Amino acid sequence: MKSLLTVLKGRPLSSALAEAESQVKASPNDADKRASWVQLLLLYGAWPRAQAQLKAWQALAPIARPTTQQLSEAVTAEIEREQVLRGEIAPAFLNTPTEWQSALAKALLMPADKASELRALAYQQAEEIAGSLTVSGQDEQQLIVDFSWLADADSRLGPICELFVDHHYYWVPFQDIESINFQPPQNTVHLIWAHAMVKWRSGQQQVCQIPARYPLSENSSDSHRLGHRTDWYPLNEEGHYAGQGQKSWLTDNDEYALLTVRQVQFVTGE
Repeated sequence: MKSLLTVLKGRPLSSALAEAESQVKASPNDADKRASWVQLLLLYGAWPRAQAQLKAWQALAPIARPTTQQLSEAVTAEIEREQVLRGEIAPAFLNTPTEWQSALAKALLMPADKASELRALAYQQAEEIAGSLTVSGQDEQQLIVDFSWLADADSRLGPICELFVDHHYYWVPFQDIESINFQPPQNTVHLIWAHAMVKWRSGQQQVCQIPARYPLSENSSDSHRLGHRTDWYPLNEEGHYAGQGQKSWLTDNDEYALLTVRQVQFVTGE
């Protein structure tokens, strides 16, 4: 991660992309150069081009298949996610959605005033679960913070945790989760999708990816694409906002950038 971000330091992402593409065209059989180009395409959010170059990378370096396949599946899930949040398709749930979960999903299809009503209903009905966050601070010092409730700061999601499971995008209510353990960011891909182990309240565990950025737009800056900042855009006049940039989670005490979170532990009542 550091080497690629060093290349980007002080340079527009578009310039780095153009240079990487030129290097691949000059050395089309160089798998390493193509891999670097793929990472930049993923950071930029150029999903169709990234998919095409992932196939080319795998053809050049069959040994990279586990990586290319995982990335290709993540892109597929990310495209589903964008379609959901644009209101083009309904979100998938791992379990049968409750009334409030269905209301939150339906809000994506509604005009602003009706969407606001549905979201308010969902927030009222969602169960608030207390717990603690382990957050990485300066110099990687870890801080444990207790909370009475946890929610996505993006009003479209709120009590919902976004998960990629088996190359599909799912909505999972935080109340169904016992704990989440995050792998600290180690490469550029982790700036896009955080790797995590989720433990359900049933006791079963699942390796997942959690989107680390809110969906990009044509107006997204490099700071948004790299997860260096988060901006908020009003969805209505009721104090509901959509995010741009790095994902943030809210508690009753503060707001936390997703990439600083190392663990979430919910109170189970046992």
